[in-house]
Amino acid sequence: MILAVIALVLLRYRPRIAVIVIWVLVAETILDLSNATIAGIRDGLFATASGVTWLILNFYVPLLWVSLALIVW
Repeated sequence: MILAVIALVLLRYRPRIAVIVIWVLVAETILDLSNATIAGIRDGLFATASGVTWLILNFYVPLLWVSLALIVW
């Protein structure tokens, strides 16, 4: 979150540095989402999800991947 806030502030005041920080944010987000997805598959989280966990796995996580793709685009 701190990296995202820094990127937003830099976009406002220093656009050249902001591009580098945004790419660092994208790389960190890809690593984080990939790690969480691999851990979820390894632990069988998708098979045992119910209730709110099911909603997060089926709606929120795909939205994170889509928003990351839009940031890169």
